[in-house]
Amino acid sequence: MVAKRNHHIKTHFGIILFQDYQDGRPSKRRLLVTSTYSDSYQLLLSLLVEARKEAKLTQTLLSARLGKPQSFVSKYERGERRLDVIEFLNVCRQLGADPYKMIHTLENVSPT
Repeated sequence: MVAKRNHHIKTHFGIILFQDYQDGRPSKRRLLVTSTYSDSYQLLLSLLVEARKEAKLTQTLLSARLGKPQSFVSKYERGERRLDVIEFLNVCRQLGADPYKMIHTLENVSPT
């Protein structure tokens, strides 16, 4: 579902400014507001970074375990890329972290 209002497009994935589209394609100045910037998601990212550091792994070592480039780890840790549930579970597995404990922490600390 896409609803146009004023000068932006509201989608299920966030708000995209209308002027950031040229000829129906995203321009280089594209602004997308998504839940990667929510307090809850930022807390999840900090828990993942903390778990990586506790496991004494660099982004490079973790990415090798995941079979991904180092930029994959860097991007999700900075909130530039979202992790889906399967990726989250795999990252936790490679870190030796308990995904259920992380989710429980999110539920107890985060209102949203």
